[in-house]
Amino acid sequence: MLRVMPDWPEQLSNARTLEDVVRLQEENRAWRKHIQRRTNILMDSKLAKEINQEEYALQRKSVNEEAAECHRRNRILARELSNFRETRRKREVPAISAT
Repeated sequence: MLRVMPDWPEQLSNARTLEDVVRLQEENRAWRKHIQRRTNILMDSKLAKEINQEEYALQRKSVNEEAAECHRRNRILARELSNFRETRRKREVPAISAT
């Protein structure tokens, strides 16, 4: 079962809310768990000699590509959360006047 998520841009829209980013992060975590399960099933199939080396290599390549995309999204989401924190911090810190 191939469950490739659609590509994302390097930076999410600034119009997103914190709730949107948190929801996307939860979806990404669920996808990562799915990728880990696929990896385990793939390894079990190879060890049980249910698939040959060629089939294993093809499926492993697909899993690795999904994992790379999942990691990339995680970095994007972490950056977005950091941006939200920085924006909130700037609003909370009062300006220091030079009087």
